[in-house]
Amino acid sequence: MPLWWYRHRWPSMRYFAIPSFTEGLVRINLRGRERDGIVDIEDYQRTCEEVIAEVRSATSPLTGKSIVAEFFMMRAEDPFDPAGAPADILFRWSDTTQALDHPTAGLIGPVPYQRAGEHDGTGFALFNGDGIAPGDLGTRPGLDLAATIQTMLGRDPVNPSAGVSILDMQ
Repeated sequence: MPLWWYRHRWPSMRYFAIPSFTEGLVRINLRGRERDGIVDIEDYQRTCEEVIAEVRSATSPLTGKSIVAEFFMMRAEDPFDPAGAPADILFRWSDTTQALDHPTAGLIGPVPYQRAGEHDGTGFALFNGDGIAPGDLGTRPGLDLAATIQTMLGRDPVNPSAGVSILDMQ
């Protein structure tokens, strides 16, 4: 994955993207948590807000709309929790796009086909069982699959970004 190419630069970056197939994952290079952390805990919230504002300002050149559908602060309660999510911020994209337009960085892309990163978070699944009403729920994020399986197993969702169980939608 192309994001791994820059891993050797992460120690000098305030934040960096973690490779992912469907979401945007950003980790803050937090002093005291990362080996080479450079962001002080006092600047953690401000840095997260900066990242969110920058990413949300990017738009699709085809639609003019933000590329971000929603975002989650994954480690807001305790960024030092060793059992916490790998990313500090998770972005869900509003639509699949091969390029983006940013107010300061300009036009980025298009991303060539047949490369990592052109995946989207949708898929196809059939469910049958107690509590599942027949019908078509339309296109759902791929993470809804994990949330549904967790519900069927009687487990609570891992985190608020883990999708929505189809059992909770009926």
